[in-house]
Amino acid sequence: MVAPLTRGTRSAGSIRADIKEQAAGGVKITTPYRRTVCYVRVSVEEQALDGYSLPDQERRAREAARKRGEDIGEVYSDHHTGKSRNRPDLMRLLADA
Repeated sequence: MVAPLTRGTRSAGSIRADIKEQAAGGVKITTPYRRTVCYVRVSVEEQALDGYSLPDQERRAREAARKRGEDIGEVYSDHHTGKSRNRPDLMRLLADA
């Protein structure tokens, strides 16, 4: 649980931002926006039977992201062999990056 900030207190992130600004000679340094996405893929139907189905992979990815305090914004999925990079959602992921 996160304790609410009270009047007169500053978050650690706010303090770190001020330190970065001072270190840069007064120039404000901003952190780029970071987005969490998930790419899942199966190539053969047997993978789905062995616990590697697309939904199983997505569930595990969401659990890992949640442990890091992140939310997955977009899920990319393909049912193609990994030998080829010509996979529709992989191409979409790369284009979106």
